[in-house]
Amino acid sequence: MKTRINTKVFKHNDDKFIDFFNIHGWVIIEDFIPLETISLIKSKFESLKKEKAHELNIDINDYEEEITQWRDLWQQDKVFEDMIFDDHGVHSLARKSMKWSGIKLLHDHLLNKRKDTSSVFPWHQDSMFWPVDVEGCSVWTPLEDISKDAGCLEVIDSSHLKGCDKPLDFMAEEKNDFHKDTVKILLPIKKGSTLLLHSFTYHRSSPNIEIQNRTAYLTLWVHPDAKWRPDLVDWHPINKHVESKERESLQGEMFPVFGDTIKLTKSAKDIHTGTDYGVGISMFNSTDKIKEQFEKILGKTDNLFSEKNRLIIVERTIECGICKDEKVLQEVLYKMMIAISSYKQDGSRNVFNSSYKKWWTIAGEAWENYQKNL
Repeated sequence: MKTRINTKVFKHNDDKFIDFFNIHGWVIIEDFIPLETISLIKSKFESLKKEKAHELNIDINDYEEEITQWRDLWQQDKVFEDMIFDDHGVHSLARKSMKWSGIKLLHDHLLNKRKDTSSVFPWHQDSMFWPVDVEGCSVWTPLEDISKDAGCLEVIDSSHLKGCDKPLDFMAEEKNDFHKDTVKILLPIKKGSTLLLHSFTYHRSSPNIEIQNRTAYLTLWVHPDAKWRPDLVDWHPINKHVESKERESLQGEMFPVFGDTIKLTKSAKDIHTGTDYGVGISMFNSTDKIKEQFEKILGKTDNLFSEKNRLIIVERTIECGICKDEKVLQEVLYKMMIAISSYKQDGSRNVFNSSYKKWWTIAGEAWENYQKNL
């Protein structure tokens, strides 16, 4: 694989960015968001995190260490709503880049990668995780200057031209079968600038070893006549907000439209073959699988992650000879409690599935085998 560092950027009023986007599957628009808006978003984000941690009765430092994605922010604060709904908001860039008469919001979220973590976002395409039948794009706005050492986005150039694969599991081994002539491009970006990314473009990011928090605000966009396909991605959180029938145009108050809706011609081929849950644990089933495991250990279903129940799980895990390290068990159970409680509260989560992975490595898989043999 060949690696290059991008130096190409466009002004938002230079329509040459549209052709560049359609050729390469990505483009950077410089100085699109005023720096005072970026500062306001950062301030609101800090307040939101503190509120959410307080509601869960979790120390803010513990909360920030575990939770990496916050969803549906445009429903929670006007600064995010304005980013989307302003006449010159990010919807205008998405609509132009896709050459559509209109565009529909799928959802928005903030992603954070803390300094000195080993976590990576593995190679993936956004569309493989969206329960709709057509491609779209995302608008990726950093809240800090992001260099290559801060975990900037990396893309496979022009990979959007080759269609969409089925969902890849972030908890499995990372995809690494690209052709030897593939060009990987690193995309350092300044705050105030915005990255447009086609939803078929393969992308990833490396660990952040430079700045305290690598935070980006994302809005995800589809065609106004995109059809809802929960059969392909039945685990996605947006499914519970849809107000239309399966295989009909995605509808609901959570999916505002900008511009005109022109009906799409139905494709004879599905966008991909759907979610493969595989064997064992995956990012698609980890919460349900571990909850079921703990219900069996505890013999009950209520308040699985209370401090009392965490102690019981630790004791029984040690008694069964599955893991003897009490401190490590306590730590991972506490982090899973934060992850599951936060997701239940408002859909915020750890996109790296870090605590789930660790539990499965040190005890979960052994518990599954132990329970099968009872």
